[in-house]
Amino acid sequence: MKRILNLFLPNRCVMTGKVVQDSGGLSSEGFSKIQFIADPRCDQCGAQLNFSKEVCKLCVDKNLPFDKARSVFIYDENSKKLILQYKYGDRLSLTPIFGKWLMQYGADVLSDADVLMPVPLHPRRLRQRMYNQAAELVKEVGKRTNIPYILDGLVRVKHTLPQGHEDKESRIQNMENAFKVNPLLEDKIYEKSLVIIDDVMTSGATLNACAATLLPFKPKKISVLTLAKVLLD
Repeated sequence: MKRILNLFLPNRCVMTGKVVQDSGGLSSEGFSKIQFIADPRCDQCGAQLNFSKEVCKLCVDKNLPFDKARSVFIYDENSKKLILQYKYGDRLSLTPIFGKWLMQYGADVLSDADVLMPVPLHPRRLRQRMYNQAAELVKEVGKRTNIPYILDGLVRVKHTLPQGHEDKESRIQNMENAFKVNPLLEDKIYEKSLVIIDDVMTSGATLNACAATLLPFKPKKISVLTLAKVLLD
């Protein structure tokens, strides 16, 4: 049956549209278009650096609520296709390969993690989309690493519009008081080493707000892990 379906509805690469062997696969051409972030990286935000040093110039004077962030690849016109298909196109078949990449490129933040947590969607957004892509990533990474995860430890209490075209200040303002910790699960995160997982890190406003919400629970460490990272000037 699977062979018959593949004959009439072949699996195609999200990046190029070329036929591939399995539904979660990328063609060699599509794979080559992804700009993976390798060392040297900023020790705090995880941005690609040209030369080895501890932190990039954007992080030198910042007082971020998390300890460090890591991302798999640069968010650009090519990788954008991957993210949008995963986020809005029901391409959950990409979850295994994404989980593998997150485990590889986020090895240093996962090595001492106690709990994985997704950036939550507001219930209204979740009803529209039917799934939270960040939660799917958390489950996959948890399965691969055996690190415990909590899908509803953070709750989104403020409904915000998509922020793709908002400037940095507007993003920060939109995220004020957007999250709270689930009171039934406070003991699960108290004094733990936490890793927050999401699909894209843009300005960092959403992830900063999540991390700041967790700070009162005295975490040993808060790390951030995303698939993609937007390069900021």
